[in-house]
Amino acid sequence: MVYNDFLIRQATANDIPFLVDTIIEAEKSGTSTLTYTTIFGLSETDAREYIIKMLEEEIDGCELSVSGFILAEKDGQIAGAVGAWVEGSEGTPSAILKGNLLAYVLPSSCLKRASRLNNIIRDLHIEYVTGSIQIGLVYVALEARGKGLVSALIDYKIDLLKKKFPKTNKAYIQVFGNNLPAIRAYEKASFKIVFQKKASYSETAEFMPDIIKVLMKRNI
Repeated sequence: MVYNDFLIRQATANDIPFLVDTIIEAEKSGTSTLTYTTIFGLSETDAREYIIKMLEEEIDGCELSVSGFILAEKDGQIAGAVGAWVEGSEGTPSAILKGNLLAYVLPSSCLKRASRLNNIIRDLHIEYVTGSIQIGLVYVALEARGKGLVSALIDYKIDLLKKKFPKTNKAYIQVFGNNLPAIRAYEKASFKIVFQKKASYSETAEFMPDIIKVLMKRNI
């Protein structure tokens, strides 16, 4: 597919470096807080290396799957990416698939640290809806913003998943409440806020980009 001179295509293993950027920037949600560092005690450099290893495992049905991403590219330069999946389509919840990946790749010390912080991790957790499309990760490079790429990428990914899973009729996005530019971009892509969750622990602000998580929905 071509959109305003951008080629929108399926991601491949060769695109992993940009996908790592996508994951990290989406996780930061416009802040300097990266949960891979605050929760697991990793440096950002080490986090990148572990994310690469998880992507290389190619586990479908969760946010850390190369096949779940599409990209926007122009003149050989990748400008943006969206990662999405249908929750439970692999027969296992995405949280378990991701948890297994983390347990397989990360050092035990990181997992022990995360276990001690479980209350913080769960504080802003919103369950995924089985059978729905989950838009997990969205990122557009700074120089390509303002060109409608977020909507174009999301629309195309939803169309692809809808063709593969015709019974799915809802798409969801979760975003931190402080990320107002992202919320506005998702509203332009026909998503509406349906739920907000505020952290109950004061310490949450030390580990997460914000203390509010927003759930947005689009009927398809």
